[in-house]
Amino acid sequence: MEKSMSTKKKHIIALCILFAIGITLLNGFLVYYRRQNIAVQKQMAGIDTKIYSDNVVRTMDSAEQVTRVLEFSLKGSKGNTDFFDTTAKQLFAKLNFVNSIQLAPNGVVTRIFPLQGNEKGMIDLMNDPDRGPVVRYGKEHKVITTQGPFDLKQGGKGIAIRDPVFLTDGSFWGFTITVVDATKLIASVTKSIDANNYNYLLEKTESIKKNKYLTVAGQGRLSDPVTYTFSSGASKWKLSIEPKGGWFHSKDFLIIALLGFAIVILITWLSYMLMINSERQKALLEAADIDFLTGILNRQGLDEKTVEYFKKNPGKPFAAIMLDIDNFKIINDCYGHGTGDNALKSLSAALTQTFTGDDIIGRYGGDEFFVLLKNTTPDQIQDLLKKLMDTEIRYKTGVTTYDVVSISVGYASYPKDSSDPEEVVRLADQALYNSKEHGKNRFEAFNGK
Repeated sequence: MEKSMSTKKKHIIALCILFAIGITLLNGFLVYYRRQNIAVQKQMAGIDTKIYSDNVVRTMDSAEQVTRVLEFSLKGSKGNTDFFDTTAKQLFAKLNFVNSIQLAPNGVVTRIFPLQGNEKGMIDLMNDPDRGPVVRYGKEHKVITTQGPFDLKQGGKGIAIRDPVFLTDGSFWGFTITVVDATKLIASVTKSIDANNYNYLLEKTESIKKNKYLTVAGQGRLSDPVTYTFSSGASKWKLSIEPKGGWFHSKDFLIIALLGFAIVILITWLSYMLMINSERQKALLEAADIDFLTGILNRQGLDEKTVEYFKKNPGKPFAAIMLDIDNFKIINDCYGHGTGDNALKSLSAALTQTFTGDDIIGRYGGDEFFVLLKNTTPDQIQDLLKKLMDTEIRYKTGVTTYDVVSISVGYASYPKDSSDPEEVVRLADQALYNSKEHGKNRFEAFNGK
């Protein structure tokens, strides 16, 4: 019973360790999976950001075309502005993102469409402290520049696009200008971003001369975005996006975690079943070596244990003891085999009480028993056998009646009596025979005969 409890305790400890290892490995896998999932999501978002940014550049290019149309008209008319009202009106009607269209001969704004509400735009750009550095850069480098974003009176964010115009003779004429509503201009892009379930932030440097980023559109600062930087209109732009629900999808993670936990439980359960099966097989093997009547080793078990001991302990001294019940046949004949079985069990109990658990004890066959005493001296053998002979071996003969059996014992020692361990066992059997010949109910050592 105690051994069974100890085995169960070991099983529980082993299963707990296995379960803990499984949970640790599962946790490590989930951490790895989460990181990899986020990395893949960010990689895909990086591709999306590049696509959205290219779309922003294309929409800005379309806005710049308004200034180029005016530039071509000026070159064709050699600087004459009579076409302006008609052309500006047509462009304004077709393009909903245009806030105003302007002409600035020599950098001074003189024509605006529509004029109403934009009167304050009639300024000298070249000498304006805020706009001057930008327009002068555009003139010197002959590039279109953008400035903004800034708040429009009508709402939204405005960006001024200025195209320096040089006539066919190479002389500087001034600027064609388009003020666009950036919110409307990039509406198709932001709509696509939103449809793909991203939060976004589109920023732009105020101008070629000011590197501070200003918000063009978006939901404000993002926590962990993927960002792509690009250029348009001699300004730097920056688009940042992140999923509205975060980079990691907890629903998928929960499913994987539950599946992993189920696998750990399954492996633990299978391991438990393997342990139980192994213990059962071990018990069956042990049962094959146990005498079913007395509960000690049978002949097969004795042979296996003694051979194993001889192999593992070469040269170590031991004593082989053979013993049997005196007049056992008479007990069987007088009382029956059931009573004889009681006598055998009583002797078996006396042997296990006299000798230690480290000694090899078994039923050799019939009423004959065998004991292998490990690492014993002749004096120790004598003391143990005297103790055994003094033990009253009582067995039940009836419902309330008992009787006492006597035993005869013979023993031989290794290496005193023989240098061959197996020969020592045979000599112990010879000593038993001598003991019975000399009167029974006694023990006798092998005397060389």
